[in-house]
Amino acid sequence: MHADEAFGGTNTMEIQLKLLCDATAIQALGTHSLLRKLSESEPKHSKLLSIYFDTPEFVLRHHGLELRVRKIGKKWMQTLKGGGRVASGLHQRKGWDFPISGRRPDLSILKVFVGGDSHLGEILGAVELEDRLHPIFTAHFKRITWPLRLPHGQKVECSLDLGKLTRGSKTELISEVELELKSGDACGLFELAQQLMETASFRLGHESKAERGYALCEPEPFIPVVNAEALRLSPDSLVAQAGRRVFKNCLAHIHGNEAGVTHGSDLESVHQMRVGLRRLRSAIGLFGNIVHFPEPLIEELRWITSELGGSRDWEVLASETLGAFAAASPAVGNGTIDIAALQKAAFATAMEQRQRASAGVQSERYARASLALGAWQHCGNCFSAASSTPTEIRQVLDSRLKNWVKGRLSQLFLKLIKRGKRLSKATAEQRHCARIAAKKLRYATEFFRTLYPKRETTEFVLRIKELQGALGWLNDVAIADAHLRTMADRSPELTASAQFVRGWLTGRSETDVRALCKAWKRFRSASLPWNI
Repeated sequence: MHADEAFGGTNTMEIQLKLLCDATAIQALGTHSLLRKLSESEPKHSKLLSIYFDTPEFVLRHHGLELRVRKIGKKWMQTLKGGGRVASGLHQRKGWDFPISGRRPDLSILKVFVGGDSHLGEILGAVELEDRLHPIFTAHFKRITWPLRLPHGQKVECSLDLGKLTRGSKTELISEVELELKSGDACGLFELAQQLMETASFRLGHESKAERGYALCEPEPFIPVVNAEALRLSPDSLVAQAGRRVFKNCLAHIHGNEAGVTHGSDLESVHQMRVGLRRLRSAIGLFGNIVHFPEPLIEELRWITSELGGSRDWEVLASETLGAFAAASPAVGNGTIDIAALQKAAFATAMEQRQRASAGVQSERYARASLALGAWQHCGNCFSAASSTPTEIRQVLDSRLKNWVKGRLSQLFLKLIKRGKRLSKATAEQRHCARIAAKKLRYATEFFRTLYPKRETTEFVLRIKELQGALGWLNDVAIADAHLRTMADRSPELTASAQFVRGWLTGRSETDVRALCKAWKRFRSASLPWNI
């Protein structure tokens, strides 16, 4: 007999989507015709109290574990969750549930469940851990549960939760829908969520209740800026395997910065989400000849990128462009130019644009796009060599990654070489095209950098970054010129300062072009890692 059978518990892999909405939407879903149509029985109404436990220094949290005791009616159920991942809103976590006699956790039973000799068992068996556990926060909410059978046979538990998380005097509202897969494939979760979106407005939830509860434990809300995680790919990987990992990596970069854009104060979150979107679009182009990415979704990616762009452009003007002027121009020191007023006005506009970015990420349009991205990633058979896939594409998908990548990187390199001809005489538009080509080559090289010698690859990426920096500065100057004209038109008192800075930027163009030509020569002298 297994441990879970002996104690009357369960050992499962939880797979679910979380949809965040307001209380009005939750109440409307309680009588939704689609849920009634798909339900195998009448919905169950319950009041739930969950008490989350940890040590004062959050030992369990640091190990990626969540421990709660939940009161259901007159009974208590203990649950441990750990590991897993979130990809495009789809939560996948290991869980252990079993009944206990009271409101205190029982680690002795848990250790039997997970195996006392396992790594998890060692954590739970640490000296005095159980004695040091105490309630950290609580979740008190009402739940309506619908047992659903979807048209393709999947069984799904749809839970409508309305209540609050509490830690001392701090609270956060719970108003969400959980779609948990009980049997079948996860595609049904996305299809059902998209159908529900037809009559209610949702956002994808990337955090569990426990993660949101732990956030209440912070003295001040902390929302980290998420950078792209380094990919480690093997030369012997298949193209299909690598493609899945590249797209998963890009989507994690995007979704990881959503909270920072919507509720954070660091403008770097906007920049990193924008970079994530550009990396994703570069990956689409990179794999475009062997995988179908819906054109409507590409348009949505362009839209949300543009919503984020204004904030970043004005911040660059305020901090980098005007900062460079302040450091280099003697007119600042003698009071001729009010650089502080220009920077203050530029930062104010950046924050206004930040609100636009936040609204875009919280919009129903973005929620629909996020669900569509998740459906494409998990259900669209992307990078699958199905019988209906043309023979030549199947052969590429099943080929060794290193052989295929060499051709693609060579193509991107030659495109940059073509775009980079006569940079010293190029127009702003031509330099912009070269800058985009440089970004695509850099992102692609970074995706596959572990396939090639570390020293040469690092040097090549640094040379591309240097070229990007020179091209990027000239692009920033062009954007700054347009924004400075706007500032002069809006605020006459800033006209003289804005015009002076515009003149200074124009006057240093010859120096900037020389720096660009130097960066180009250094880039052209670098060894190509894929040819070594």
